Amino acid sequence: MARCGNCGAICFGGIKRSSRRYCSRRCSDATLLASIDGQVPRDVLEPAVAQVWAGPCPRCGGHGPVDVHSSHRVVSLIVVTRFVTRNRVCCRGCARKAQLVDLTICLLFGWWGFPAGLFLTPAHVILNLMEIFAGPKSGAPSAALARAVRLSLAQSSAAQHSRNCTQCGYNLAGNITGVCPECGLRFASPPSVDVFAQHAARDVRG
Repeated sequence: MARCGNCGAICFGGIKRSSRRYCSRRCSDATLLASIDGQVPRDVLEPAVAQVWAGPCPRCGGHGPVDVHSSHRVVSLIVVTRFVTRNRVCCRGCARKAQLVDLTICLLFGWWGFPAGLFLTPAHVILNLMEIFAGPKSGAPSAALARAVRLSLAQSSAAQHSRNCTQCGYNLAGNITGVCPECGLRFASPPSVDVFAQHAARDVRG
């Protein structure tokens, strides 16, 4: 029985890419992006990350710094308990509001599942309180923000480039270097920093 090459779930049908099968297009795309995000040149990535970090909050438009912030939510209904961690690219003020909302949801709706809700709710309450009362992040972009921008760059660039080299026909899907590895033809320049800044928040919003 086939399993998804990304999340490990059992696949009934699904999507086949190369020799691997995936349960959904989301898992298929996630694997592709993970395989190509290491190709992003540092001289392109670092200015993009700095621009997102020092720029306005993509949620409220206020002053930064902007970074990746997490909140944690648990909702239970008797025998079913659902829990999720939401990552957002935003300022600290917007992050704290989201964390307070998820903390309230945990307190009101997390306990009503047995037995998972009874164990998961206290843990997620503590996680939210730690996020809320934690001091400001260091005076530099986090590794999580760099990862978000790098994935956005890979996603945007992979979508923009044609699949085949016009000179030799080599399959360029996922290539974000702008150079065909087969014949050396330069087929496009990397997307501008503005593209990364616009997409970084969208990619990691929960």
